[in-house]
Amino acid sequence: MAQSPGRRAALAEGAAAHHVLGSAELLERGCVTPAEVLALLELRLYGAHGDRPPTTSAVELGCAVAVEWGVGAVLTRPEHVRAAAATLAHRGPGVVTALGLDDTDPRPLQVEARDLIREGADDLAVMAPAERIEGDLAGLLEQVEEVAHFASGVGARVRVVVDTRGLARCVLLDACEKLGHTGVWLVQGGLWRSTLPSFSEVKAMRQVIPRDVLLKWTAPMMRVDTLLSCVAAGVDRFSVDDVPGFMAHTIARAELGPLVFPDPD
Repeated sequence: MAQSPGRRAALAEGAAAHHVLGSAELLERGCVTPAEVLALLELRLYGAHGDRPPTTSAVELGCAVAVEWGVGAVLTRPEHVRAAAATLAHRGPGVVTALGLDDTDPRPLQVEARDLIREGADDLAVMAPAERIEGDLAGLLEQVEEVAHFASGVGARVRVVVDTRGLARCVLLDACEKLGHTGVWLVQGGLWRSTLPSFSEVKAMRQVIPRDVLLKWTAPMMRVDTLLSCVAAGVDRFSVDDVPGFMAHTIARAELGPLVFPDPD
């Protein structure tokens, strides 16, 4: 069902008021509105695993959709940060990008972070590969803390994206607990180019991450009922590929009755 421009504008305005919400605040009420759902979404504009990278014009079109609907953020490659920031023009959605994606880039992460923030990024993702967690967790923690401290000093923030692939549950949870105390605002379960964690792993991560640090599951959301179950388990942010399609389903579902959170298992 297509939504009128006026309806989309009203939803975007409502979403903008809720961009700082996490699952804890929402669960206190027991239900969520479509505008609040929008605030939890991050639009993927980097191309799925195996896909060709999007063109700059495709990123700009995606950013226009993000502004029109009022999602929380867009996720983009470092080379598209400048174009994304220019299109968004501080009209609501944040610009999220990842550090250290180019193995041939000789810049230290803090220098890369500085350059990307200057280009318009306001949310930087530091990768936490499984190999690094198992082999050099202390060095990883120090690196994340340094980048988070630098970013906070210039008005940006940092998330850490944890590769859960092949990690023993106790190793994963120990790393998540420690990473949650490095100054990051969000811990994300699963690299986009790797095997994604199970829902049970994500729920376990929530139990060890500090409550004031948000949690994201990398798996893209397709239906609002799945999102509601995730929020009930303490997940705070979600990726989405098709905002109009996802929200058409969400609005239709809300017209049948309140978007109520199920009891967590």
